[in-house]
Amino acid sequence: MGRSDLVERLIGEAEEQYRIFNQKFVVTNSNPMLGVKVPRMRAIAKEIAAGDWREFFRGYGFYVGDTAVSGDVQDFVVCGEVKEICSRAYFEEIMIIGMVINLVAVEPDVRLKLVEQFIPLIDNWGVCDVFCGGAKWVGEPGKGPKARLKVPRERVWKWSRGICWGIRRGNCREEKSLK
Repeated sequence: MGRSDLVERLIGEAEEQYRIFNQKFVVTNSNPMLGVKVPRMRAIAKEIAAGDWREFFRGYGFYVGDTAVSGDVQDFVVCGEVKEICSRAYFEEIMIIGMVINLVAVEPDVRLKLVEQFIPLIDNWGVCDVFCGGAKWVGEPGKGPKARLKVPRERVWKWSRGICWGIRRGNCREEKSLK
């Protein structure tokens, strides 16, 4: 699903009364809100994650490696195009980007690169809570087909405490790292 298709669908799903209600609680610094409820956004995110999610991310300027890229996350340079494109996006688009990051089945290094690009887009508690609450990929690798896709807790601890708590308190930092 491309960005224009997503926006068209979100506009079709929007509810004006919900937008008015939600704007009272979720203050976003830069992205206008349409008024789409979270369960509808989750359903859309699942469709995207099951389809060509790499193309979806590329439409927002994200770098998407086809395989895990060697090197640590701190060595990855976040593409400035992401922030520029997403500054013109709707609140719901940002929410869905975070949901899709949580849903795709990728190697830990690839997921962390996506997260690293996403973090500067988090400017309110709503996006932060939905994203962090959906991060089921955080945990200890164990047995099973998806266990190898887990990212150890210690690798994201600074991010989850520092970034998310800072955003919830309104202290969003420009320098964010998963190191």
